[in-house]
Amino acid sequence: MADRWAPVTVLAAALALVCTASAAQEDSPLEPQQTIRVSVGQWDPVAELYTGWPDLGGEFRIGADGEVTLPMAGTIAIDGMTEAELSAEIAARLSARMGLGAGVEAAATIVSYGPVYVVGGVRAAGAYPFVPGLTALQAIALAGGTQDGDTAYLRSEQDALGHRGEYRVLQLERHRLLARLARLQAELAEAETIGMPPELADAPLGDELMAQEREIRAARMAAYRSSLEQFADLETLLRERIARLDEQLDLRARQIALAREELESASALVREGLSRRSRENELERLVADQEVRRLELETARLNAEQRLNELGLERSALVGQRRQSLVEELGESRIEIERIGIRMDTVSTLYAEALRLGDGVVSLGPSGLPTLEVTRQGPDGPELLIAGEETALRAGDVLRVVPPDLDAERQPGRIPVPAQLGAEGPLPETTPDLSGSAAD
Repeated sequence: MADRWAPVTVLAAALALVCTASAAQEDSPLEPQQTIRVSVGQWDPVAELYTGWPDLGGEFRIGADGEVTLPMAGTIAIDGMTEAELSAEIAARLSARMGLGAGVEAAATIVSYGPVYVVGGVRAAGAYPFVPGLTALQAIALAGGTQDGDTAYLRSEQDALGHRGEYRVLQLERHRLLARLARLQAELAEAETIGMPPELADAPLGDELMAQEREIRAARMAAYRSSLEQFADLETLLRERIARLDEQLDLRARQIALAREELESASALVREGLSRRSRENELERLVADQEVRRLELETARLNAEQRLNELGLERSALVGQRRQSLVEELGESRIEIERIGIRMDTVSTLYAEALRLGDGVVSLGPSGLPTLEVTRQGPDGPELLIAGEETALRAGDVLRVVPPDLDAERQPGRIPVPAQLGAEGPLPETTPDLSGSAAD
């Protein structure tokens, strides 16, 4: 047990980075130090127009106290909210603040997480990128392993450990992008389901990543279909209005015809001296008034037809803009996947080179296990937690590795180095596969 936290064993633990990250949860709550992107807009059924409000949106950082301040909406205490709950809270606040009632829509999504900080008895203390599911042991691996006072830890093995951890982080990011790519492809094809990419079928967190993308797709499709339904409803109303205006125009035409017939009869009687001129003038004014009313109905019908055509154009623009956005996101995701693939190849090559240069890890004797302390920002201030190897960290956590008592009895010895590090057996001839687990 005393050798359990020796750097070489931490290296073996680092081989399981990301593969043991199955504790991450879908729809996890928002946390301090995350950056969120907020989009706000409103559909006006009277003006028949959707208006985006970019001045009320943008990217915002959740403070260490768990609060985020947004334009007009004010300061919101996250307090374990999910993205959907925060979106609903923003929309409700804006509706109440601006007196707009229903129709305000808001969407909040996580853009980036805050780092985790590893300090104390580690080789490379500092801030490291956080990924969901990161454990205390994996964070120590990213920081180069524990810094044991009676251990001579060679630089090549330290580099191999760092490259291994970096590879795992890149692999998880690649898996996330593959899940996103599958979702975008399904949206573009308007498929009812998202196919599981083969690379994610047996990958750690594969199911969780796909479940998250399915939720995103469901929310986006619901908003898209809602917009299309609103267009369809407005078009139906306009067609009904045009039909009623046509009926009114027919009635008005018959009224004008009757009035003209009566006017002709009155004019004939006036010419024969059998009727007064005032009656003829009255009928002429009636005909003129009916003509004016018919022109008003025709103008209203033309306006309704024009608005109907505009709605068709707006609906086509909505469909086109959505498709263009999906195509652009697909292109960006593919480029990012290629970029990460190049980085993974580079890290894999560096890892193989570090293994070839390794000479082993020399220890002067066991010194016990270090203590892991996690400082986490709580609702009432910082909280100190005693952690274990598999303790899941959160963005913003400070992991302190407290070395064991270095005054313990020391016994000279040598810590054996696993064969995969080059201390025993032949060195690898090719770049090793970093996608396996520690058990491999």
